[in-house]
Amino acid sequence: MMDISSLARRYACKTLTAMVLQSPAAKLTPQELQNVLDKEVKRLESLEELLGKVCPYDENEAGDAPELEKEVDGAPIKQRDKTKKHKKSKKTKRVVAGDAASADQCVSDTLICNDQEDMDESVENEDESDSGESDEESLDAQEMENVAVTEEVEAPPPIDGAEIDAAAALEAAIHSAAAIASNSADISLHHLRSASGAHAELSAEVSRQRACVAYLRETSAFSSLVSMAIQDYKSMLASKTLSDVTEAIDFFVTAKHAGIQGLDDGIRQIFIQIWSQDEPVRKSVVDAFRKLYLQLDPDDMIGPSDVLTTETADTIVTHLSRFIHGADVGSMVSLEKILQHLIETDQLNHSLMAHFWRRFVTSASEETNEGIEDSKSMLLILQMIVKSGPQEFDKHLDTLFQYGLRPSSDLSKIDLERVKLTCLVLLRMIPRTKASANSRTKNSTEPFRLPKTHELFSRLCAILVGTVTHPNQTMWIPMMEQAIAVIYELSESPELTATKIIGQVAEKVVLSSRQTTDIPVESQPQPSEEQNNAEQAEQENQPPSLSKIKTDPEQFLERLTILCPSFLLSRFMSLAGHVCLKQLVHLESAILTELKRRAALKDERESKSRPTRHRRQTRPSRISAISTMSTGTNLSTTNAGGQTAEEECGLVGASADDTEVDFIRHICDHEMITEPNHYFTPLLSLVTYVCSNPTRFSNDIVQASASLALAKMMLVNAEVCEPRLQLLFTMAERNHSEVVRANLVVALGDLCRRFPNLIEPWTPNLYARLRDNSARVRTNALNTLSHLILNDMIKVKGQISEMTVCFVDKIERLNVLARQFFTELARKGNALYNVVPDIISRLSDPDIGVSEEDFHTIMEFLLPLIGRERLCETLVEKVCARFRTTRLHRQWRDLAYTLTAISFNERMMRVLYENISAFADKLCLPEVHACFELLIGNAKKFTKPDGMPRLEEFEAKIKEASHCLTFTVHCCSQ
Repeated sequence: MMDISSLARRYACKTLTAMVLQSPAAKLTPQELQNVLDKEVKRLESLEELLGKVCPYDENEAGDAPELEKEVDGAPIKQRDKTKKHKKSKKTKRVVAGDAASADQCVSDTLICNDQEDMDESVENEDESDSGESDEESLDAQEMENVAVTEEVEAPPPIDGAEIDAAAALEAAIHSAAAIASNSADISLHHLRSASGAHAELSAEVSRQRACVAYLRETSAFSSLVSMAIQDYKSMLASKTLSDVTEAIDFFVTAKHAGIQGLDDGIRQIFIQIWSQDEPVRKSVVDAFRKLYLQLDPDDMIGPSDVLTTETADTIVTHLSRFIHGADVGSMVSLEKILQHLIETDQLNHSLMAHFWRRFVTSASEETNEGIEDSKSMLLILQMIVKSGPQEFDKHLDTLFQYGLRPSSDLSKIDLERVKLTCLVLLRMIPRTKASANSRTKNSTEPFRLPKTHELFSRLCAILVGTVTHPNQTMWIPMMEQAIAVIYELSESPELTATKIIGQVAEKVVLSSRQTTDIPVESQPQPSEEQNNAEQAEQENQPPSLSKIKTDPEQFLERLTILCPSFLLSRFMSLAGHVCLKQLVHLESAILTELKRRAALKDERESKSRPTRHRRQTRPSRISAISTMSTGTNLSTTNAGGQTAEEECGLVGASADDTEVDFIRHICDHEMITEPNHYFTPLLSLVTYVCSNPTRFSNDIVQASASLALAKMMLVNAEVCEPRLQLLFTMAERNHSEVVRANLVVALGDLCRRFPNLIEPWTPNLYARLRDNSARVRTNALNTLSHLILNDMIKVKGQISEMTVCFVDKIERLNVLARQFFTELARKGNALYNVVPDIISRLSDPDIGVSEEDFHTIMEFLLPLIGRERLCETLVEKVCARFRTTRLHRQWRDLAYTLTAISFNERMMRVLYENISAFADKLCLPEVHACFELLIGNAKKFTKPDGMPRLEEFEAKIKEASHCLTFTVHCCSQ
């Protein structure tokens, strides 16, 4: 399988697949086989011990009779007891494994058991006949038998778990094969009549047991090799050779249907290949998924229109549910991609899709743990396959509302994870209108919205508010995020519902603080009538608890944040931050789209009522119209033909689009959060206060919720963002919780995308997170920077050298992500070439760089990505020029090694020849001289005959300079 030939690897895979399928122990793992082997080894040891105590003798020799009498009193009795004990143990084992063994194996086991019993009886009869069967000896034998019967209860315990059937079947097959091979089935017809016969029979039994043990050892070794082969197959899934990937996929599918264990990781890796760029690989992945989970028989294909029985559909759904239970995030995303492909190509059975809904209703109706988990698995699958549209939404809304959002008298028992998954399914079913390619031609279809009094929002509000005070509901924050998303996507007035939820949760927080301190609420002086009239509008928009923050912010925050339970405070701040973010998205997406739609409809109606020559008229912006009225200036001039300058330039549509954009931007910049009376203003004060006092609020959950809420609120406008940037970067650098630091790195990436000019001076701080002690922080920093650089959101500078350090990180995932990033960067023109000199300079600096070994690893991967020969020639010139500016031996060695990592040609060797004066004085170092010797040796392989004289001259100069410098150094040392 490791052959360099793809054809050899292909046939090796096929051969190994056939060998694995023919192995009788294929369904057992190496550990299970080892358990069977250990048990058989113990049995062999007991038989060998018994054989050593039975001495062969001739019954015709009278001189042996006294010894026989002694052995009757001694060893034979022990032998008989042990034999009976072993016989009972074998019976117990056969009872446990009786259901799993086949009929033939049971018959063979019975024959072996009868043979052993006959042998025991013959030995007993022989002993009793030789000893005279005295009464005293009979009593002693009876007592020993009673002891043996008592000891028979202590049979060796069977193998636990799923391996009982397979292990028992394997043992039965081995023993029956050994019995047939030795013709032991006929032994019961010939009773043993002498000790020599007993010895011979025991010897045969020992031989058979030794054969069993030897076979099991070989099988165990083969199973270990199969486990190694499975790892090789998993490696082949990432191969660039198409045949390797397809053969590995075929192996896992065939082996899974054969019952081979230890394939789950490989199957999950198969599904990840759905993202491959090769169409045959994606097709193989889809076929593998169908054979593994959508078909009971891999050769019996189920079409989209086939009618499935309830039993068949339920079996298929159960297989998918089991896969989801052990799947990670990557497997779930890949599974969704596969299912969507099956739906788009009409390959998924239609009756199966309906069965998912029936299975969800059935499982959700059960109160058992199995039913609860199965209902959540069904929701995950429905989230992947559900279609969006008004008919689909109306059809399944009641089902999701009744079973997914089921109320409960005990709020602590509500499964918030199921509520979260139900919200995700609802979000997938929301009908969405496709935006037109022409920005001036808007879709006239109204957005799908439910009235704000719909019972769906009442139920979500009740769940959110009712479960917020229960600390055992650990899924509250993830559920809250999806519930708020449903409200903002479906409600006609989501801000009213969200404000209501925030107000009720704030009341819970205040009430919790009062209960903690048992301090009565201080009576406030009654305001005058004028004050009531002035603040009436504000009180309508702000919940009472939030208005108290404005009245006495310092006292309220001190009381609230110190006395409130940590879990409740963190949930409240998470709610505030997420509602603020959703309100921003709602304004810039839904509201903006609706304004454009209504404006387009208005223009269409007006254009129909106006004459043709006046139909094209620019709609003034709400903001620009106000400024125009205040200055009394008309910004558009009309020419002689009656057309404005904007119409002549084709800017009518652009101006119309900017009208609504300016209006939304004005709301975000001057009304949302920054307006004193806005209900987000006191929430911003609360979150900022918690983030600014990490010693007082040292709880990690509180810090994580506060930091994320602050980052979400800073996305609203630059006025909120700029003064709090230093606080956010300080937390990202110095906070003791890696969760806080990792989350803030991602949040800073979002801020950089929205406010690039504000974040640009802080870019070095963002790169510095690549040196964080936490692997989680480094991973998030690498992903964030990769996204920003590849999407041209930040400029590529020399600081990118920090990302190359990830090549040698101890975390394998960081190595892979860094290599993927630089591979993509190399495809963006000369972006990588432009920063390579700075990367070399920074990495070779002993103060801020890396070790020499790590430097070599980085250069070996990085420099071959520069494929253009012209760029490589220029890079060689820059490296030679850098020799002149360096003073440290470490830098000389690094620069020399950099040259060896570049793929040279004759022109590059000519560049070296012309710049020999730049590095001639550095050849005194053996490492530098060795690098140039390596370059010359490689150049001799591709240099043409007419270029050999120059190469030989260059080699001679290198040797001459090296010898002279070595002699000089030697003289100076003396």
